[in-house]
Amino acid sequence: MFAVHPGGQTSGHRDCLDALGYAPPQPAFHDLARSVDEAQAMFEAFWGKPSRSFIAPCYTWHPALEPAMAKAGIHYLQGTRVQRVPNDDPQLPILRRRHYTGERNAHGQRYIVRNVDLEPSLSLGSESACLTQAIEAVAAAFAARTPAIVSSHRLNYIGNLDFENRDRGLLVLTRFIEEVQTRWPQVEFMSTDELGEIMDA
Repeated sequence: MFAVHPGGQTSGHRDCLDALGYAPPQPAFHDLARSVDEAQAMFEAFWGKPSRSFIAPCYTWHPALEPAMAKAGIHYLQGTRVQRVPNDDPQLPILRRRHYTGERNAHGQRYIVRNVDLEPSLSLGSESACLTQAIEAVAAAFAARTPAIVSSHRLNYIGNLDFENRDRGLLVLTRFIEEVQTRWPQVEFMSTDELGEIMDA
Protein backbone atom coordinates (compact mmCIF):
# COMPACT_ATOMS: atom_id res chain seq x y z
CA MET A 1 0.00 0.00 0.00
CA PHE A 2 1.29 3.41 -0.86
CA ALA A 3 0.11 6.88 0.05
CA VAL A 4 1.15 9.23 -2.74
CA HIS A 5 2.96 12.38 -1.71
CA PRO A 6 1.06 15.56 -2.74
CA GLY A 7 4.06 16.66 -4.82
CA GLY A 8 3.84 13.50 -6.91
CA GLN A 9 7.08 12.02 -5.54
CA THR A 10 7.44 9.20 -3.07
CA SER A 11 10.28 9.00 -0.59
CA GLY A 12 10.25 5.22 -0.25
CA HIS A 13 9.80 5.63 3.49
CA ARG A 14 7.53 8.37 4.80
CA ASP A 15 4.92 7.88 2.07
CA CYS A 16 4.56 4.11 2.54
CA LEU A 17 2.37 2.40 5.05
CA ASP A 18 5.37 0.45 6.27
CA ALA A 19 4.61 -0.19 9.92
CA LEU A 20 7.99 -1.90 10.38
CA GLY A 21 9.93 0.77 8.50
CA TYR A 22 12.40 1.60 11.26
CA ALA A 23 16.08 0.80 11.83
CA PRO A 24 17.70 -0.03 15.22
CA PRO A 25 19.04 3.45 16.05
CA GLN A 26 15.54 4.93 15.76
CA PRO A 27 13.50 4.93 19.00
CA ALA A 28 10.42 3.45 17.29
CA PHE A 29 12.40 0.34 16.28
CA HIS A 30 12.57 -0.83 19.89
CA ASP A 31 8.78 -1.12 20.07
CA LEU A 32 8.64 -3.44 17.05
CA ALA A 33 9.73 -6.62 18.86
CA ARG A 34 6.90 -6.09 21.35
CA SER A 35 4.53 -5.54 18.43
CA VAL A 36 5.58 -8.88 16.92
CA ASP A 37 4.88 -10.64 20.24
CA GLU A 38 1.50 -8.92 20.58
CA ALA A 39 0.53 -9.79 17.01
CA GLN A 40 1.50 -13.41 17.56
CA ALA A 41 -0.60 -13.54 20.76
CA MET A 42 -3.61 -12.09 18.93
CA PHE A 43 -3.19 -14.54 16.05
CA GLU A 44 -3.04 -17.49 18.43
CA ALA A 45 -6.05 -16.25 20.42
CA PHE A 46 -8.10 -16.02 17.24
CA TRP A 47 -6.90 -19.10 15.32
CA GLY A 48 -5.97 -21.38 18.23
CA LYS A 49 -2.34 -21.75 17.15
CA PRO A 50 0.57 -19.38 16.55
CA SER A 51 1.46 -18.24 13.07
CA ARG A 52 4.60 -19.76 11.62
CA SER A 53 4.83 -17.27 8.75
CA PHE A 54 5.02 -13.50 8.52
CA ILE A 55 4.52 -10.87 5.82
CA ALA A 56 5.73 -7.34 6.53
CA PRO A 57 3.59 -4.42 5.36
CA CYS A 58 5.00 -3.05 2.10
CA TYR A 59 7.66 -5.82 2.26
CA THR A 60 9.63 -3.50 4.54
CA TRP A 61 11.52 -4.62 7.65
CA HIS A 62 15.02 -4.40 9.08
CA PRO A 63 17.01 -7.67 9.42
CA ALA A 64 17.62 -6.74 13.07
CA LEU A 65 13.93 -7.57 13.69
CA GLU A 66 14.32 -11.17 12.49
CA PRO A 67 15.64 -12.53 15.85
CA ALA A 68 12.48 -11.25 17.56
CA MET A 69 10.38 -12.93 14.87
CA ALA A 70 12.29 -16.19 15.35
CA LYS A 71 11.80 -15.98 19.12
CA ALA A 72 8.05 -15.51 18.52
CA GLY A 73 7.95 -18.75 16.48
CA ILE A 74 8.07 -17.26 12.98
CA HIS A 75 9.81 -19.74 10.66
CA TYR A 76 8.90 -18.34 7.24
CA LEU A 77 9.30 -14.75 6.04
CA GLN A 78 7.08 -13.96 3.08
CA GLY A 79 7.88 -11.19 0.65
CA THR A 80 8.80 -10.29 -2.89
CA ARG A 81 12.17 -10.75 -4.55
CA VAL A 82 13.36 -7.51 -2.96
CA GLN A 83 13.14 -6.74 0.75
CA ARG A 84 12.90 -3.03 1.52
CA VAL A 85 15.31 -2.35 4.40
CA PRO A 86 14.86 0.86 6.42
CA ASN A 87 17.99 3.00 6.48
CA ASP A 88 19.54 4.01 9.80
CA ASP A 89 18.96 7.60 8.72
CA PRO A 90 15.28 8.01 7.74
CA GLN A 91 16.25 10.86 5.42
CA LEU A 92 18.26 8.44 3.26
CA PRO A 93 16.69 6.11 0.69
CA ILE A 94 15.36 2.68 1.58
CA LEU A 95 17.93 -0.08 1.01
CA ARG A 96 17.13 -3.23 -0.96
CA ARG A 97 18.07 -6.88 -0.32
CA ARG A 98 17.30 -9.62 -2.81
CA HIS A 99 15.96 -13.01 -1.67
CA TYR A 100 15.02 -16.34 -3.23
CA THR A 101 12.51 -18.93 -2.10
CA GLY A 102 14.04 -21.38 0.34
CA GLU A 103 16.93 -19.09 1.32
CA ARG A 104 17.76 -19.30 5.03
CA ASN A 105 18.86 -16.45 7.25
CA ALA A 106 21.18 -16.63 10.28
CA HIS A 107 18.22 -17.54 12.52
CA GLY A 108 17.15 -20.58 10.49
CA GLN A 109 14.13 -18.83 9.00
CA ARG A 110 13.30 -19.31 5.33
CA TYR A 111 12.33 -16.61 2.87
CA ILE A 112 9.26 -17.45 0.77
CA VAL A 113 9.22 -15.20 -2.32
CA ARG A 114 5.98 -14.36 -4.10
CA ASN A 115 6.54 -14.72 -7.83
CA VAL A 116 3.00 -14.52 -9.25
CA ASP A 117 0.81 -11.40 -9.06
CA LEU A 118 -2.97 -11.78 -9.27
CA GLU A 119 -4.33 -8.31 -8.52
CA PRO A 120 -7.40 -7.70 -10.72
CA SER A 121 -8.45 -4.63 -8.73
CA LEU A 122 -5.25 -2.95 -9.85
CA SER A 123 -5.94 -3.89 -13.47
CA LEU A 124 -9.35 -2.32 -14.00
CA GLY A 125 -10.39 -2.73 -17.60
CA SER A 126 -7.61 -5.22 -18.28
CA GLU A 127 -8.58 -8.19 -16.14
CA SER A 128 -7.79 -10.58 -18.99
CA ALA A 129 -4.24 -9.18 -19.14
CA CYS A 130 -3.96 -9.65 -15.37
CA LEU A 131 -5.04 -13.28 -15.74
CA THR A 132 -2.69 -13.89 -18.69
CA GLN A 133 0.29 -12.41 -16.84
CA ALA A 134 -0.45 -14.51 -13.76
CA ILE A 135 -0.66 -17.73 -15.82
CA GLU A 136 2.58 -16.82 -17.60
CA ALA A 137 4.26 -16.27 -14.23
CA VAL A 138 3.05 -19.69 -13.02
CA ALA A 139 4.41 -21.27 -16.20
CA ALA A 140 7.77 -19.54 -15.70
CA ALA A 141 7.96 -20.70 -12.08
CA PHE A 142 7.15 -24.29 -12.98
CA ALA A 143 9.60 -24.23 -15.90
CA ALA A 144 12.28 -23.16 -13.42
CA ARG A 145 11.17 -26.02 -11.14
CA THR A 146 10.16 -23.64 -8.36
CA PRO A 147 6.83 -23.19 -6.59
CA ALA A 148 4.40 -20.63 -7.97
CA ILE A 149 3.71 -18.40 -4.97
CA VAL A 150 0.73 -16.15 -5.61
CA SER A 151 0.36 -12.62 -4.31
CA SER A 152 -3.30 -11.61 -4.20
CA HIS A 153 -4.67 -9.14 -1.67
CA ARG A 154 -8.12 -8.93 -0.09
CA LEU A 155 -8.64 -5.66 -1.98
CA ASN A 156 -9.51 -7.84 -4.98
CA TYR A 157 -12.35 -9.68 -3.24
CA ILE A 158 -14.18 -7.11 -1.11
CA GLY A 159 -17.44 -5.57 -2.22
CA ASN A 160 -18.52 -3.37 0.64
CA LEU A 161 -18.04 -0.19 -1.40
CA ASP A 162 -18.21 -1.71 -4.87
CA PHE A 163 -19.97 -5.04 -5.50
CA GLU A 164 -18.54 -5.15 -9.01
CA ASN A 165 -15.02 -5.14 -7.57
CA ARG A 166 -15.78 -8.29 -5.57
CA ASP A 167 -17.52 -10.02 -8.47
CA ARG A 168 -14.75 -9.12 -10.89
CA GLY A 169 -12.04 -10.29 -8.48
CA LEU A 170 -13.76 -13.60 -7.72
CA LEU A 171 -14.30 -14.23 -11.43
CA VAL A 172 -10.61 -13.68 -12.21
CA LEU A 173 -9.60 -15.89 -9.26
CA THR A 174 -11.97 -18.66 -10.41
CA ARG A 175 -10.63 -18.51 -13.96
CA PHE A 176 -7.06 -18.50 -12.66
CA ILE A 177 -7.60 -21.62 -10.55
CA GLU A 178 -9.42 -23.40 -13.39
CA GLU A 179 -6.67 -22.54 -15.90
CA VAL A 180 -3.92 -23.68 -13.55
CA GLN A 181 -5.72 -26.97 -12.89
CA THR A 182 -6.30 -27.49 -16.62
CA ARG A 183 -2.70 -26.80 -17.65
CA TRP A 184 -1.07 -28.55 -14.68
CA PRO A 185 -3.49 -31.30 -13.51
CA GLN A 186 -1.13 -32.50 -10.77
CA VAL A 187 -0.86 -29.05 -9.19
CA GLU A 188 -1.17 -28.83 -5.41
CA PHE A 189 -2.46 -25.75 -3.58
CA MET A 190 -1.04 -25.13 -0.11
CA SER A 191 -0.41 -22.49 2.51
CA THR A 192 2.92 -20.81 3.15
CA ASP A 193 3.41 -22.93 6.26
CA GLU A 194 2.78 -26.14 4.33
CA LEU A 195 5.26 -25.12 1.63
CA GLY A 196 7.86 -24.20 4.23
CA GLU A 197 7.42 -27.52 6.02
CA ILE A 198 8.02 -29.38 2.74
CA MET A 199 11.23 -27.40 2.24
CA ASP A 200 12.30 -28.18 5.80
CA ALA A 201 11.63 -31.93 5.46
